[in-house]
Amino acid sequence: INRIGYLYVKANNPKAANDEFAKVAAFYSKDGFYLKAIAVWKKINRNDPTRLDAYENLGELYAKQGLAAEAKTSFNVAYDEYVKRGKLRDASDVLKKMAELDPSDLNTRIRLAKLYSREGKQDKAAGEYVAIADELVKKGHRQEALQLLQEALKMGARTPRLLAEVAQVYLVQKDYSAALPYLEEARKGA
Repeated sequence: INRIGYLYVKANNPKAANDEFAKVAAFYSKDGFYLKAIAVWKKINRNDPTRLDAYENLGELYAKQGLAAEAKTSFNVAYDEYVKRGKLRDASDVLKKMAELDPSDLNTRIRLAKLYSREGKQDKAAGEYVAIADELVKKGHRQEALQLLQEALKMGARTPRLLAEVAQVYLVQKDYSAALPYLEEARKGA
């Protein structure tokens, strides 16, 4: 299959060549030869830098090899291109992979929450904002958590869980009068 790909390259048909090379990469990946699969996906990438599945596959393979920085770089290229092309669902899939790769990267998770909000998935956006706020509160960054939650509310993600989380941050700060309206609204929405 690899030789067929090279023949397509010599025949000046890079798309057909890359389709054959992708089969080879999938074979290597399935059998656990991740470094060989990475080399093939890089070859595909050189032939056609606009092919986004190459970046995604490279990101996944780099992650399997424990190369988090390289994985993030590949995923970021794919994400940026998907957003430019208006493919928000594919962009959110890539961001999910990035968030799974490094759950402590709050900036990636915030981008994912904003993307969910733009897609109209307010429940998912609210869930992500709440999880991020929990992390910030655990680290002692209550004010940043509150600002993030307020931003989520402005975006329209007014789920009972999000409202309760805003109230919780106010309660931790002992600002009971500020917490009360959020608790009441959360109770009505539940």
